[in-house]
Amino acid sequence: MGSLCGGESGPAPVVVRIYDVSGSTTVKYFNKVFRTLGTGAFHAGVEVYGSEWSFGHTENGTGVFSCQPRTAQSHHYREAIQMGVTQFSSWEVQSILEDMMEDWKGREYDILRKNCCHFAEQFCLKLGVGTLPTWVMNMSGAGSSIGSSISALKMNVAAVKNAFWAPKAREVGGRQQQTSSPKNQQYGRLDPSLTF
Repeated sequence: MGSLCGGESGPAPVVVRIYDVSGSTTVKYFNKVFRTLGTGAFHAGVEVYGSEWSFGHTENGTGVFSCQPRTAQSHHYREAIQMGVTQFSSWEVQSILEDMMEDWKGREYDILRKNCCHFAEQFCLKLGVGTLPTWVMNMSGAGSSIGSSISALKMNVAAVKNAFWAPKAREVGGRQQQTSSPKNQQYGRLDPSLTF
């Protein structure tokens, strides 16, 4: 992992390095088209004091890692975003990263909700240079929204299924019996709070 032990003092430029995820020709083409529409599938790293910092999946420990600028493995370098300058010294940046390493565990990586772009945005905020352009985060945000919507839809479908198709007890000849086929079901009431 990289280190910022040079003891340099600020201000220092902060550059976000953007890559096409995976570096495949298909993804590069996809990003070329969709970048003009304000989205794409990107990897992001934040360069400060000569190291590029990002976040990825690992089974153990932190997912925060560093590399030489423009060299993130498995991705194709696309462009740089000049974010401005941080007033923090290299020692202070190292302290910020150490704190972030505690919160950014590799096993918590989630392609939609906690990925390299989310890390880059949080790191930039902590460095005092603002948020990433929306086009960098749009795919993650859309994916997260879709993921949340799918989860909510699954829960609503299950609730409707249970309301309509769950076996209901009925009394036959003085005894409780479970109905088993849909044509014999006593249908439950649909909860009006369910939305689709």
